Amino acid sequence: MKSKKVIFLFLLSVLFSVLIIPIALADLGDSIHNAIGSVLNIGKLDFLFGGSSPDNQLIGFIRIALAILVFIIIYMGLSAINTVASNAIPKNIAITVGIILAIITAVFTPGSVLLMFGETYAIIFALLLIGGPIAGILALCLMTPTPNRGVALIKFLAVCFTIWLIAQIGAWAEMLSSATGVI
Repeated sequence: MKSKKVIFLFLLSVLFSVLIIPIALADLGDSIHNAIGSVLNIGKLDFLFGGSSPDNQLIGFIRIALAILVFIIIYMGLSAINTVASNAIPKNIAITVGIILAIITAVFTPGSVLLMFGETYAIIFALLLIGGPIAGILALCLMTPTPNRGVALIKFLAVCFTIWLIAQIGAWAEMLSSATGVI
């Protein structure tokens, strides 16, 4: 009885080894690149438009991210209804509704709208990253008392740093606009 198990396990391991050899010989970097590429190709929606879609990989990635975001929002909303209304919607129905609405949203949202969302969020975060230190220095200078010359010197240096920072941002923006031909 034990010899039959040993023979079966040996044959199973030989079969598994023969099946795994092509995977072991494949380049890992190419495998990962192909897997990521196939996920992004799903987001490009080439399978819907017969390969003539003008969407690029960035729009495909944004589509996938939008689908995930919409699913999370719908699922969490339906889960919140369940807690308030004591199991009004079963969990599997909430998941199904969330997935279907997320797919519909991702497929029928035009690429130009997705790019507009990206530009809007980029502008908001750029303003926060640039305007945050400037607003902080302004608050430091205007909202703190100046009891002696040491504090006045610190405030003066903060104002000088702010002027330098704004000049550097202006020079960088001018260089970028001349390189891209914008404005």
